[in-house]
Amino acid sequence: MMKKGLLLAGIILAGGAFAAANLDPILFRPQIQEEPTLNQMSEYDLESDFSFEKFLDNKHPFSNKKYEPIDLQAINSDFTFNNARKFQLRKKASEQFADMAWHFWNENKGKRLSINSAYRSFSFQEILRKGCSANHCAEAGTSEHQAGLALDLGVN
Repeated sequence: MMKKGLLLAGIILAGGAFAAANLDPILFRPQIQEEPTLNQMSEYDLESDFSFEKFLDNKHPFSNKKYEPIDLQAINSDFTFNNARKFQLRKKASEQFADMAWHFWNENKGKRLSINSAYRSFSFQEILRKGCSANHCAEAGTSEHQAGLALDLGVN
């Protein structure tokens, strides 16, 4: 169970009080104190392979180039043109995409998103890269698809 405490200064400092108190309103936020959990990451973790914020490019690959997310799951959505369940994303991304697909379908008169690609392993990305230009395909070990956080989509 998490313990939460709210810093009351946020209630006192409202409106123009930020300028009078010489505070930056973007940096000033009520602070919530929680007991750390095993799965808790820092707010901005650009280095850890399992981070949702991991920055990937040719100069910043995965630490473990054969990294595979442990929370991959099938995309559970009935609102895509093709069978979404044959594609995988990380749990949080999968759930958020399923919600987005429903909203897209609901607001676009029944049109559906088509998933062309989702999670791709290191070895699959290596094969894909061989038949693709450097401008169109990431090197294996540097792809957001390998992170389980990227989708290639179309509309049908």
